[in-house]
Amino acid sequence: MRTAPDDSRHSGAAELAEQKSALRCRLLSQRDSVTEQDRAQRDAARAQQVLARLEGSVDTAAIYLSKAPEPDTAVLVRALLARRCRLLVPALLSPQQPGWAWLNDAGQTRPGLWGIAEPLSAPLPPDALGQVDLVICSGLAATRDGRRLGVGGGWFDR
Repeated sequence: MRTAPDDSRHSGAAELAEQKSALRCRLLSQRDSVTEQDRAQRDAARAQQVLARLEGSVDTAAIYLSKAPEPDTAVLVRALLARRCRLLVPALLSPQQPGWAWLNDAGQTRPGLWGIAEPLSAPLPPDALGQVDLVICSGLAATRDGRRLGVGGGWFDR
């Protein structure tokens, strides 16, 4: 006997997608309303918190190179490089194909896909991420248990 397909999973997924979309809109609007001065203060405080927690414990890390109005990672990138931490950063091979590249100098970047800075070094495959001790990724929000809400492209999730 055939039964009707269970649409509850599909309707639940659609409802969750709508909720995420609404939350993204609200968070992006809030982020856009922050003054440049407040943004700079928040970015500096965030970088100091991360650096304080990492004191001497990380040899390699993956981190995104921010693009305004994302939280600025420049201070954090320079500080980690000064600590001789090896940094792996996204090199967007295409909108659907993630890749990574080593960043040896914060000033040695070029505009990549969507104008996002990426290293001049050769891109590596996505599994290069397995070489790092820590991943610092972008996100609009996160839960206490580490689930992240991004802007909806799924690049970091891939």
